[in-house]
Amino acid sequence: YVQMSAFFFILAPPVQHMETGCLLSYSSWKARGWCRLERAAHCLSLESMSAPVVVEGPELQYATHHVETLLQPVGAGEFRSEYDKEKAASLLRAMVTRKMDFYQDHGDLQRYRVMLNTRHLYLQNLPLENDSFNLGSPAGFLSGKVSGRADLSSFMRWNDFDALEPCANTWPPLIAAALSGGASLVAELLNAEADVNYQVPESEPILNVAAGMSALHICSMLGNNRA
Repeated sequence: YVQMSAFFFILAPPVQHMETGCLLSYSSWKARGWCRLERAAHCLSLESMSAPVVVEGPELQYATHHVETLLQPVGAGEFRSEYDKEKAASLLRAMVTRKMDFYQDHGDLQRYRVMLNTRHLYLQNLPLENDSFNLGSPAGFLSGKVSGRADLSSFMRWNDFDALEPCANTWPPLIAAALSGGASLVAELLNAEADVNYQVPESEPILNVAAGMSALHICSMLGNNRA
């Protein structure tokens, strides 16, 4: 039903729970794992690019950003049981894969790379360690099992990069590496004289990346402090 919706409203006015007396609000809503999964479903919808709208009262409504799905991941939300978390992991994995396939099928290399290099953020803290989605996947360059130029070679191949400079209205490898959070990738690219001062020319709504942001800005926004 989220896929069929043009807008996503979060109705979360501050109210007191009738049984526990606890205050319920947008903060308690976004702490729940299943609510985070609903928000992720909107972010990963194949059609809508509208930001979620929070309604806290008749005079308090505001838009949030898709990047909150990455900064407040489903796997870090509250679940009643490990089974629920496993179910959410399976659903989210399918959504992420479908979104990547959608961009790839439509030739949107820029957003495919964004999804490829941030999908570990969508799936963090979820029980996917032994899942085939991760084993041998394009995200293997983040596994830590290889380092240095082997990392960089895999990264360039899976992202379909053939140069350090931006081309065809896409971001350069250094920006993609900043999204991935791979410290060794960033180091290798800088050693190869990638332009550390490059700034993205246009905003990207699915990440809340504004025009003029650099790799350093993106690392800071996503908490990729090692990179």
